[in-house]
Amino acid sequence: MATWISHLRIADFFLERIPDYSRTDFIVGNLGPDSGVPNEDWSSFTPSTEISHWRNIEMPNRHEKEIDFNGFANKYLNQKSQGYYFYLGYYMHLLSDYFWGQLIYLPKYFKFQNEMKQNPQLIWEIKKDWYDLDFEYLNTFTKFEAYSLFIEIKEFRNIYLDYFSENAFTRQILYIQDFYKKKKELIGKEYKYLKKEEMEYYIKEVCKKIESIVSDKNLTIAST
Repeated sequence: MATWISHLRIADFFLERIPDYSRTDFIVGNLGPDSGVPNEDWSSFTPSTEISHWRNIEMPNRHEKEIDFNGFANKYLNQKSQGYYFYLGYYMHLLSDYFWGQLIYLPKYFKFQNEMKQNPQLIWEIKKDWYDLDFEYLNTFTKFEAYSLFIEIKEFRNIYLDYFSENAFTRQILYIQDFYKKKKELIGKEYKYLKKEEMEYYIKEVCKKIESIVSDKNLTIAST
């Protein structure tokens, strides 16, 4: 699944079109699916990712169960009701994770699968590159409105999805805020498992893909 900063960067691309009063909903929605409570080694979550990320076990398998983002849209985005922009953000998260699988995770998995079989813990080394690129982006770009708004959120009570607890989003917001408070010196770091150029390509491509999908579905983004 995509990194939290990559989700916020994608949210940032659309943010100027979201009404001011709904921007918090939209930002939290873009991180919402990752609000499951992890077990001790982060190998499973409550609710499960099958539930939180709408993985349909009846859809054709590739490396992992497909994300049923159309099912989510059909249930929550058919009309512009309360929470619409939260659901729109959530939908964009599901799409972003799907494209992360296609553009980043699966190519890397097949490239390094022999090493991963020999060392199952390698995935955590791979993820270090992912998240260090997040930190590098935060160190480099001071104008990042979605992140600036996100770090000011103190509480977000769940009234939108019955498979998360009432405080699930607040708990995860505070966790992510704390995670990115750590400062990292990354000048000169060599990225073996994910290059900066690959991350930038992913962000640009996914923004274009989501924009096209949302347009095709006649979903409202613009505030006017």
